Amino acid sequence: MLKTWISKLSLQTQFLVLTVLLSSMVLIVTDWVTTVSSVHTVEGTTGAQTTQAARRLGTYLEKSSAAHLPSEFRNQVLEILELEPNITRVDVYADFSGELKSVESSSSRGDRPLEGQEISAFYDSQSDTFIVGKGVSREIFSVYPIRFNDGQQGFVTVVSSLEAVDEILKTHSRIRLYSLVATTFLLVGAITWLFRTKVYRSVFHLVEVMHRFKGGDSSARAREVMTGELGELARNLNYMLEEMGKFSNHLQSQVKIAVDQLAHRNRELQELNSQLFDTQKQLSQAERLALVGQLTATFAHEVGSPLSAISTQLQMLLEDNQLNSRVRHRLTLANEQIDRVCNIVEGLLSKARRTSHQIPLDLGEIIGKV
Repeated sequence: MLKTWISKLSLQTQFLVLTVLLSSMVLIVTDWVTTVSSVHTVEGTTGAQTTQAARRLGTYLEKSSAAHLPSEFRNQVLEILELEPNITRVDVYADFSGELKSVESSSSRGDRPLEGQEISAFYDSQSDTFIVGKGVSREIFSVYPIRFNDGQQGFVTVVSSLEAVDEILKTHSRIRLYSLVATTFLLVGAITWLFRTKVYRSVFHLVEVMHRFKGGDSSARAREVMTGELGELARNLNYMLEEMGKFSNHLQSQVKIAVDQLAHRNRELQELNSQLFDTQKQLSQAERLALVGQLTATFAHEVGSPLSAISTQLQMLLEDNQLNSRVRHRLTLANEQIDRVCNIVEGLLSKARRTSHQIPLDLGEIIGKV
């Protein structure tokens, strides 16, 4: 879902989000590492100062008795409290018949409950430094076991507060937070300025060139004065547009040739269709003439033969000398009319016959075949 949301953002916004996230992560991790390192360093320094103060006071107390602490001890405690502002309390305890009791304390708040590590350090006769509490109430305890000059055992505890240290660390954290915010604003401003003055202007110019070329302006080219990757992109775009222009011109010439060829073929087809129509018309007329000729030939055959027979008989009758003139005249009129009908039939047959074409023949070849 986050990937889909990021993919919908503009390039500038994606770059800004990525930069801010990475910068914040780096600064946060750096702040955390610095804080942890500073805390350990300050705790170590404060612990060392507290341990040194406890050892100094313990060494001095070994020269006195538990019942009567010298006034110089109190002066040393006051001096340590003034020199080390982190040290808030100094307590001296002694063992009275197996019971640990407070002998001296620099705090006006009275006795406090002993920590378990204090008791363990006393019985183990080994100095120890440890941290007690959490948060703003953390304190460093440094325990130094001692043996008074009267043989009685006890220990001195120096307590240092880490509250001032925590306040300093909080102040440093706030400063780092302000630095993070300021760095973020500076990065956002610098990236926005870079995109507005360099990237967007160049990208819009390239897009405008592509739109002009798409609209039919084959001479549209990008300015190659841009530097860096955008300049390389402009050069490659110009090369691509040049190749596309050449291809477009070649394609137009090929299309023109194909259109001319198609028009020529269409004209040929029109001529062939016209010839086919004329041929079909001639074939139809020839079929009609053939049908008329067939009908005429049939009619001539069916009518001409009886008329020829009648004409023959009339001619035979006319050759008879015994016929009177009146009958002969009638037979002559009938024969003339029959000849007239025969001429009409012969005329129909001549019209129905196809036009003859004379070609030269080899009579010797024909006689040989016969």
